[in-house]
Amino acid sequence: MDEVPLDRPLWWLGGARHQELYTEPLPEWPTGVPGNWDRVQRREAQLLEPARWIASWHLLQDKKENHEILEPPPPLLLGDRCRALASGPYRDGHRPRWAGTVEYAVNGLNWAASELRAGLWTPGPAARHAGVLHPSLIAAPDTPDELAGETAWIQRAVRLTHLKTVIDAVQAHHGQAGELNSHPRLPFGSALTITAVAL
Repeated sequence: MDEVPLDRPLWWLGGARHQELYTEPLPEWPTGVPGNWDRVQRREAQLLEPARWIASWHLLQDKKENHEILEPPPPLLLGDRCRALASGPYRDGHRPRWAGTVEYAVNGLNWAASELRAGLWTPGPAARHAGVLHPSLIAAPDTPDELAGETAWIQRAVRLTHLKTVIDAVQAHHGQAGELNSHPRLPFGSALTITAVAL
């Protein structure tokens, strides 16, 4: 999917190569998907316009989201839109699929912080090592805390990469034993693990 430009299917959906759409041999029909190739061919007139609309909609959506960020924009690949759909609600009206994972991570971090403030958890060597690593792995630009306007996403993206680098470095150095164990009773290890998953 990461080698197929998203506008390429339009060649076969009523475009210059439409006559080649059903050239034999056709790929095996996916297991568990209702229908078959014969049914698709019989309903081609009904399916063609919606199929073209779907491809065109994704092309326009990508232009709206990314055209002003990158100039000239990179080629839009089918895999790009698959990942975008997995990370956002788009037309289904539901919350982003990652929202629950992020909320769980936030709750875990808040719990670890409250345990620390209450004196119920004392940072051990691994936690102190993370504290040393953090300033040494600053990913410029790390300040100011917030960037105004539409450029704020750059700051967030930089910080996400920075946080992931720190977590990976701490876990690689200390392993996942002791206070780095992801057991829910261990504030530091649990917070690191669920944050890494959310990232």
